Amino acid sequence: MNRKFIYTLCIITLLTICFIWFRGTTVLKSKELSPHQSRETKSDNKVEDQSSSPIFLNTISEEKLWSQLMEKCDDLKNLEPTKNRFPTSQLARNIHFKRDGEIFRLRTFLEDGGEQSFKKLVLFKEDNDGFPQYQKVPIEDQVNPSSLVINRYLLGSEIIYDEMDNEITLSKGEIRYTLLNGKVVKIVAPSFNCNFEELP
Repeated sequence: MNRKFIYTLCIITLLTICFIWFRGTTVLKSKELSPHQSRETKSDNKVEDQSSSPIFLNTISEEKLWSQLMEKCDDLKNLEPTKNRFPTSQLARNIHFKRDGEIFRLRTFLEDGGEQSFKKLVLFKEDNDGFPQYQKVPIEDQVNPSSLVINRYLLGSEIIYDEMDNEITLSKGEIRYTLLNGKVVKIVAPSFNCNFEELP
């Protein structure tokens, strides 16, 4: 065997070992910092494993969403949402979930980053009096968290409250609405003469 081949093989082996070691410590750190455990559960609102998606209470079809929006705002009926698809962006989300008898609040929202805004994740745990206490999460989970990252925090949990603020952008103006457990409870759409809020 020639020396170049042995030298190259040693470097590849060393890089592989470093990669495996680095990935292992990252996984351990995120397990220590993230309050989630993978357990088999049987409740309807619980997430069983990492491959399954949580049962969000705000999961509704586009047809049902538009039905609720048009029911509250007559001017939206002219948009013909069944023929057109409109760009929608999530502004904020607040999920309360229960795990091991404790209640957590996971929030995502748009944070102004100077030149560009980004999605930020924060996690709280309620104390005995119901006040939220900030929980430390890995930095890589805080900025632009993917749905996979968010799902990971909900493993083994029962989702009890799911509130989401969204915005639909149209040429005539924006429609901002709030979904609470799958129901439209607030609409702000001045360009469409619509301001609606359902009182608790």
